[in-house]
Amino acid sequence: ALSAMIEENTHLTHLDLEHNRFGPEGATALAKSLRKCPDLKVLNVSRNEIDDKGVESIAETLREFSTLNKLYLADVNMDCEGGTALARA
Repeated sequence: ALSAMIEENTHLTHLDLEHNRFGPEGATALAKSLRKCPDLKVLNVSRNEIDDKGVESIAETLREFSTLNKLYLADVNMDCEGGTALARA
């Protein structure tokens, strides 16, 4: 449901999904939806149950964004793999 809403609102510039209890699968679905939002500047996915796999999905999508200037990932279950994926994005 959230992915469909994001895909329909392609002009999003800020998206705050803090404390929404989504995990790696939700992060992967979110990452796919974000590809339809080329104007995104701020993304907050803090305090969700995202692990390295979810962070890697988001990082892969972020490589396509030249406009994103703030990414919030506080209190997620990210280890070295997720951090490395973000650094490469």
